[in-house]
Amino acid sequence: MRKRALAAAAAMLMLAAVVAKALMLSTTAQPIEQDEAVAEKLTQTYVTYMPEPVIRQEEPERDMSAWTETAAYIAKAVYGEAMVCGTTERAAVVWCILNRADDARDATPAGVIAVVTKPYQFHGYAADHPLLPELEELALDVIERWLDEKDGETEVGRVLPREYLFFTGDGKHNHFRTEWDGGQVWDWSLQSPYEE
Repeated sequence: MRKRALAAAAAMLMLAAVVAKALMLSTTAQPIEQDEAVAEKLTQTYVTYMPEPVIRQEEPERDMSAWTETAAYIAKAVYGEAMVCGTTERAAVVWCILNRADDARDATPAGVIAVVTKPYQFHGYAADHPLLPELEELALDVIERWLDEKDGETEVGRVLPREYLFFTGDGKHNHFRTEWDGGQVWDWSLQSPYEE
């Protein structure tokens, strides 16, 4: 039984070799007579369209060097306004400052500094406050989110809506409002991107 199976397999291999040889000869042999339509069809070259691969380039990282001085001013304001508060509440102070810059239609580094240093606006700001790295880093983070929003992004991690331009503190927390005297008080309903 085993010999028969081996013989059959050998016969199949020989038949495959003969068919392969015949196919090779038939493709290289010149046809004796062809009509013009068949000859033209045989000489046509077919090109398959292969689209170019899509290479997604990552967005270049934003150059924040123009905003470092501004972040220092904001950090000193946060030091005086929200040092006893958590990160989200500190970020809300930064957003409030940036909301004011938007309200003044001056969303530039100089415009934001003018908002921070304007008399009788942010009582917690003082030029001689220490510049704490964590507050400066938070200020730069919020500024970058704000700039992303200006570039059209919608989910940037805002913790304070743009209509909140004012706040008062009670020594433990700041209460953000839409009006200087009265208005709607912020209810902290936005999800914070910061871990407390």
